[in-house]
Amino acid sequence: MYCACKLLRMEDTENSNDIISSLPDSVIHHIMSFLKKKETVQTCILAKRWKNLWRTLPYLHLNLNDFGQYFSMDSSQLFINLISNLLLLRDPTGLHTFQLNCQAPIKCADQIISGWALYALRCKPRVLSACS
Repeated sequence: MYCACKLLRMEDTENSNDIISSLPDSVIHHIMSFLKKKETVQTCILAKRWKNLWRTLPYLHLNLNDFGQYFSMDSSQLFINLISNLLLLRDPTGLHTFQLNCQAPIKCADQIISGWALYALRCKPRVLSACS
């Protein structure tokens, strides 16, 4: 226990302001997997190393409810644009899980959801789930 505590003490790190950035990408990805997608993308301002880290997340959990404060039945285009842009800018390699949940009544053409599903299939995830 002393070893782990000593390892995480701020004064023992080279850059005492940024302990998290010294973690391996896989650990940071795991931490980021608990964030909503908007929050995940916002991490790009934390440090240079984080700028594009969100693009390689192995887990995509896209849930309409995550956009609750920005979404209303009249603005389903916002949700569609956010998901489309996220997939467009994301690195298509290394996708482990793709989950899409847009069970609210949104005006989304079947071809758009099909396009998102095709993107996911091309990435060959181990887990694929879609509810619309």
